[in-house]
Amino acid sequence: MFTSNLCDIFMGCPMTFPALDCCFDSNLDSAVQNDLLEPRRLSASFPCKKLSEFPLTNKRLTCQCRSSREGGFTLFEVLIVITIMGLMVGVVAPRALKTLTYAKTKIVKQEISELQSYIDRFALDVGRVPTDKEGLAALIKASPDAENWQGPYLKSGTGERDPWGHKWIYRQPSVRAGDRDYDLCSPGPFGSGSEPGDDKSICNP
Repeated sequence: MFTSNLCDIFMGCPMTFPALDCCFDSNLDSAVQNDLLEPRRLSASFPCKKLSEFPLTNKRLTCQCRSSREGGFTLFEVLIVITIMGLMVGVVAPRALKTLTYAKTKIVKQEISELQSYIDRFALDVGRVPTDKEGLAALIKASPDAENWQGPYLKSGTGERDPWGHKWIYRQPSVRAGDRDYDLCSPGPFGSGSEPGDDKSICNP
């Protein structure tokens, strides 16, 4: 009777067996069978003897009892944690992306304004804005047709790409409606804008 019910008795008391190399005295059988001791008090009431001196069935039951209580998280608990993390990512990630996109859009508009000031300085010196063929490179290096060029107006390696890493779109003359000498645009967060005036590009006012 003792060997068949050992795991049931000690499942609620994982500290009953402090080590696998020690079990209780054989007198434990009669004590448990006669309900003389509570399961949680057994370890303090009986001396230990080596596991090798106990029957093989008792060794197997002892190991099974210990491993069942020390197996870590259950699959159900892991699935709950994964579900909660997935919900958090689903809620937080879109908001974070939206905030980051909004912040970079403001930076793009600021950089467009700065580039316009460099183009204005170029126009004051040369008497015209950069041509469509020259592009923004005319602010860094003088072209053969740029008389009285006083640059560079822009440092080399700067101002070539927007905050998302896309090349600026420069068109001269402007292809948009209105009175503009040129178009200076960013193709947008995903680089999907291709021409000034489409709904994806961010351009000079």
